[in-house]
Amino acid sequence: MFSMPPRRITAIVLPHLLCELASAMAACRDPFAVILQDSAASQPLRARTRLDAVSDAAHRAGIRAGQSLAEAQAHLPCLSVLQLSPLHVQQTLARIAETALRFCPHVEISYPDALYLDMTGATHLYGSESSALHEVRTTVERLGHVARVAMAQGPRIAEMVARQGPHNEQVVAPFEERDQIQGFAISALPIDPAIAQWFTRVGVITLGDLLRLPRAQVTARLGDKAPELLDLAAGHDPRPLHAYTPAAVLCEQAAWEQGLTDLSALVFALHRLVQNMTHRLQGRGQALMGLRLILEHDPAIARFQEAAPESSTQVTLPVPIDRAEPLLRILRARLETLSLPAPVVGLRLETSQLVAAPRIQLTLSHQSSAPADALALLVAELSADLGMERVGTLALVDSYRPETRSCLHPPPLPSFASPPSLPSFSFAQVTQILPKPIEITKQILRPGLSIVLDSQSLRIEQMQFHQRLSGIEWWGPSSFNRDYYMIWLQNASTGGRGWFFRDRIRDVYYLHGWFD
Repeated sequence: MFSMPPRRITAIVLPHLLCELASAMAACRDPFAVILQDSAASQPLRARTRLDAVSDAAHRAGIRAGQSLAEAQAHLPCLSVLQLSPLHVQQTLARIAETALRFCPHVEISYPDALYLDMTGATHLYGSESSALHEVRTTVERLGHVARVAMAQGPRIAEMVARQGPHNEQVVAPFEERDQIQGFAISALPIDPAIAQWFTRVGVITLGDLLRLPRAQVTARLGDKAPELLDLAAGHDPRPLHAYTPAAVLCEQAAWEQGLTDLSALVFALHRLVQNMTHRLQGRGQALMGLRLILEHDPAIARFQEAAPESSTQVTLPVPIDRAEPLLRILRARLETLSLPAPVVGLRLETSQLVAAPRIQLTLSHQSSAPADALALLVAELSADLGMERVGTLALVDSYRPETRSCLHPPPLPSFASPPSLPSFSFAQVTQILPKPIEITKQILRPGLSIVLDSQSLRIEQMQFHQRLSGIEWWGPSSFNRDYYMIWLQNASTGGRGWFFRDRIRDVYYLHGWFD
């Protein structure tokens, strides 16, 4: 009897995310605390405002998240307070979620500092569950965030293990969740901190202590969510994931206070934006064909110079690109051609055209050679520097005027924007002609039909007219009237392009040769 494998949910916990974002946006001295509130909001911070996160130095000094602002500053007068926009946190979580899509098709964002990945049936691709966790954590830390990861059968149990477990990477074997979390503090449950403190005061410190209490008494204290919370404490977490849907347009931006005019400084700032965007593209399985580079200028100097507050340039790529290094080279070449009317205080990258990322066939050989897309990337870099109309291959043209006898054609690069198609028949050449045509069928051939050749069933994927022979050798006993077709045949293990013709007199199809 077939049975479904157990769920394997990975939780990514970012314990310092709020402090990382706040400290990156504003320079401040440690110790500091973070409050989630839009700095543009008109309402000021109040004494009863709760702290959402504290730095390590503030934590060592006794400050805790959840304390009121007045209480924290009374205990530590030198405490700095930073405001962080919730929208900025959501955008950062969305960026990490799109990067995590490379591991699984379903990712859920748990605001403000966690994500869930449904990796059921995918961990064997990394060798083991431990190797998969290590790859996930390494990828998130490559984005510049400290991460703790854990894998279990449910998302909230995995998050509990990631937050309170002894290791940064921890795998909970199926059906062992209860034993793993019994020693966790009761505050690990998603309950109000005041309720958790009440249980602690009466001596119920761990989840194991909670499960030993009479269920009726616990239900009276926990309220309507008591059954769900008790199941969670017992290691049962069947909650499904709510998949995150990526935005159609990608945008990466950075801003700073001091205006920049030096190219190397702009490229340094652009490097992080390009890395973030390519990580998201690779997670989505997409590549760039076009993007806009927007430069935000110092408003005071731009106004004095009678220049626009922003300047932008459109970068059109001849081939899809989803890697940071070639994209940075292309944008650097474009920056070198720009004339800045005022110092730059911000950069923004916006995608204008996305396509499916190209897939390059890997080889078993260890011999070093040029990458398969090296020519395409070189053409893309030259096109960004010189313009697409100035890059191509030289071709001869029939003309009486010497100055018009040559022109530039677009370079012969593969197109990844659509599925591969058959080549043009004007250039296709038959490389193998059979000594005697093989009769196939009297049935009309069409795409989707299957035919049998050498005991193999082959499916017709594409079919296109090639040429017509009408009344050939009319002087002989019988003339030939044939319609030739190029037909793409495919099955699970083989495929090829066949040269077929239909005898218009007998209405029978024959195989006459092959194209390489």
